[in-house]
Amino acid sequence: MDSDLLRSLGFSPGLARMAVVHNYELDLHGFAKLVPKQGGEAWGMLIQLPESHLRAMYAFETTKHYKPERITVVCIESGQEVEATCYNVPVQPEFPLNKEYREKLVQAMKKLGFPQKATEYVCSLS
Repeated sequence: MDSDLLRSLGFSPGLARMAVVHNYELDLHGFAKLVPKQGGEAWGMLIQLPESHLRAMYAFETTKHYKPERITVVCIESGQEVEATCYNVPVQPEFPLNKEYREKLVQAMKKLGFPQKATEYVCSLS
């Protein structure tokens, strides 16, 4: 997610920071999700949103399956570890890779200046 997309949907994002979560990886089969993987890492944006906006965002038919879980992320700029809420869905191995979402994610990552290794990883998902 990026702040511009959130604003275009009528939400009011606050502070946004690039972050990485260790011992997880991104899975794009079915809905996008983080799955535990020893030694893995997943890059993303840590974005502050009011609780009311989070409830509204995850009430849509396409997002209602996401459930909040607490994770620890490392903010790239400061190196600081931060507790965060990640909205996640159960693993869906029977679903095909969401190639359309992968391409949109890669474009957003390039726009936001993510490291090349992070965008290359997302490109390699199959």
